[in-house]
Amino acid sequence: MKKIEISKSVKLLADEIAVRAVNESSYFPVDRLFLEPFMERILGVNPIEFILYNIEMVNPTYSNTLFLCLPELWENLNLNDFQLLIKSFSNCFSYFSLIEFSYKYLEVNIIELIISYAKRTRFGEDVKQYLKNQWHVLFKEADEEIELEQGIGKEFFKYDPNRWSYIKQKLLLNDSFTPAIQEQKFVFQYISNMLKSWV
Repeated sequence: MKKIEISKSVKLLADEIAVRAVNESSYFPVDRLFLEPFMERILGVNPIEFILYNIEMVNPTYSNTLFLCLPELWENLNLNDFQLLIKSFSNCFSYFSLIEFSYKYLEVNIIELIISYAKRTRFGEDVKQYLKNQWHVLFKEADEEIELEQGIGKEFFKYDPNRWSYIKQKLLLNDSFTPAIQEQKFVFQYISNMLKSWV
């Protein structure tokens, strides 16, 4: 499986959005209304390239917010797409970003898939330490759930829980994906057990 080659058009588009968002978005760092004029161009590029390039910018606050505004990017992804993304990462922070976004917002657990790739790279120990020390970022607190569905998420991201639920259910048709565990104590136990068996 070859790594993703990001086209010049994707880089130019993503860079333009990131730079203009600083001054033009109503919500920091980016919002859906600001993105509307870019939608035709965003939907015209390869979504895997666009996701990868934004993850590789190493700014999870920006990339997670951007992705929450763009469910369209995730609607047709499959296992091969996620494998290709993971294989193409050039830094440990990209692993961290995808773990957090997929678990917390897609509500799909691909941690074991990520580990299977990461531990064969120089980033394996970084991913291990991230899971050990940052596992608490993998789930939404009750107030964040409310904000996402009724507050800033609804207002600025145009967050539609039904649409994201559909994306989740579509991914879960593949046995390589499992539902993200939502209870904090069980997330902690799951991560602890996985780290104990890390070879």
